[in-house]
Amino acid sequence: MRIIGLIVLIFILIKAAALLFAPFMLAFMAAKKALCHMDEKKWMEYLGRLTHAGFAVRFFLIYLVPMVIVSALGYLLFALFGYENPLGLAALTFAVGMLLSLWQIFRHKQELITQLGRIQAGQAPEEEDAPAAKKGRRK
Repeated sequence: MRIIGLIVLIFILIKAAALLFAPFMLAFMAAKKALCHMDEKKWMEYLGRLTHAGFAVRFFLIYLVPMVIVSALGYLLFALFGYENPLGLAALTFAVGMLLSLWQIFRHKQELITQLGRIQAGQAPEEEDAPAAKKGRRK
């Protein structure tokens, strides 16, 4: 039963990092806006220059912050619940979280490229083409 509890705890921590990603992304954008005095025109220029690889690098750099936070929280929880080697389990949580996000990006690569292309062209991304919208809608 301890192994099931461990797996569930790691899963919850990874989901918590995914939930924390949005506020960190918004904070990044707010900081960029304040530091670079971004207006709509500058945002469009910035997004127009952003390559797919540049987008991926920024995504992972921003995603590192919530993953580090939940991994540190995981360390405390693993120690509290009496698991052996809580530091190793926290590192495992971090590695699994990063690998799962990488897998999700590769899994939805074409949809992400399409949405990024629309943003770079100055169009709003269409909701019905978003992967989460496709899965969540029932007809």
